Amino acid sequence: MKAFLVDDEFLQRKLVKKSVDWQSIGIELCGEAEDGEEALEKIFMLKPDILIMDINIPYVNGIEVSKKVKKVFPETQVIILSAYGEFEYAKKAIQYGVSEYLLKPVTAMELTGVIEKMKKKGFIIGGICLAAIVGILGYNHEAVRVVFHNVYSPSVKLDDSSKWNGGKAYEKLPYSETSENDYLDLYVPDSEEPMPLIILVHGGGFVYNDSQSRQAQLMYRYFRDHGYACASVNYRLAQEAAFPAGVEDVKSAIRFLRANAEKYGYDPERFAIWGESAGGYLSVICGASNDEEFNSVPFIGEDKNHPVSSEVQVILDYYGCMEFGTMEDDYRELRIPKIVRWAASLWLQGAIKDTGYEDVESYWMRKDVKTLTEDEKNNYSPLYYIEKNLTEKNSPDILIWHGDADLDVPYLQSERLNALLTRIVGTDKVEFKLFHNYKHAADQLYSDENLGILKEYLDEKFA
Repeated sequence: MKAFLVDDEFLQRKLVKKSVDWQSIGIELCGEAEDGEEALEKIFMLKPDILIMDINIPYVNGIEVSKKVKKVFPETQVIILSAYGEFEYAKKAIQYGVSEYLLKPVTAMELTGVIEKMKKKGFIIGGICLAAIVGILGYNHEAVRVVFHNVYSPSVKLDDSSKWNGGKAYEKLPYSETSENDYLDLYVPDSEEPMPLIILVHGGGFVYNDSQSRQAQLMYRYFRDHGYACASVNYRLAQEAAFPAGVEDVKSAIRFLRANAEKYGYDPERFAIWGESAGGYLSVICGASNDEEFNSVPFIGEDKNHPVSSEVQVILDYYGCMEFGTMEDDYRELRIPKIVRWAASLWLQGAIKDTGYEDVESYWMRKDVKTLTEDEKNNYSPLYYIEKNLTEKNSPDILIWHGDADLDVPYLQSERLNALLTRIVGTDKVEFKLFHNYKHAADQLYSDENLGILKEYLDEKFA
């Protein structure tokens, strides 16, 4: 089970983290935030089972955060830590589904005891919910299997230490002056020789997350310790700018990284681009488009450089969305009921509320994807750029990984992507693997075992 911590005081967060032996009680502390807005964004992505939160936090207070979280994830257990003992605060907390209301200062024993109680309660609620879902789905065994592996999915522990002594770190390094969100986090391990670079593009449905997403951290923490430079790219989300802004940002970052390769110490001729979910889409469209496409965002220093290519040698696509208008048809073919899809997509609904759009893809495009013309579909489609630009002799190597219990992006999209690439660039250039019982953004994909397999693949391609 996963827990998430919210408190605006750094020392208080540090105290809570150190006062509980998380491993011994079987809880992973999956993230933290210092204000309500940051908390909501991360909670909707990480989906923790237990939320430990101060009541008096900036922007959105603890009671309101609890209210919003419980509306989307009613099974989440909320523990409020507060210096306020007044009855009205406790009354409101109970009204909005808070499980425990603890007065500061809280002892380690008291907090540990409450978390263990929430853990047991969570398993009971999870079992009840699963039983109810099974009852609704009846004899749809495939849907039951998929739901089960979304409810009960193993997690990988993410070390909460941010220290790294294996090389140089350059965090929030701006690559363009177009937006304050155009920055990247670069990690270059100590080495006498330039090493390959993996460019990481986070997911989040085009509306959530940043360069320090959980999945990006799992990637760069492993690979920077195994001889690879890593650059995690931040880009403009849909709330700030519509398509093609995100694509142009990532391509600008690639050019910036290539222009500055000698300065930072990696090899400009050995670039891999990795992306998961929305980042998978961005990685494929950036890797398949040519230097003249999506190049309107200048990188810092571009005016002082000769034309710099955004070419990459390897594309790593993790469960990327390739076709916006076909998902419901795909899930119908996979026999996943609409009610299950609705429940799985609740985490995205807060970002598009009051925008006038029914889904995040339409919000990102600023046009209903169901009404796109053929030319408009081609403009946003990675498949179009694959057919237009790639050939057997002119193509990066491409790896595609997807789970068959994915409720956010149907794995049929990756199957069609693999079929298209195999036809156009040949079997030697493409590798596709479907992971049985892996959900969307499954932590198992980021286990040392699977990342070791990915490293072997990259070692071979960059040899």
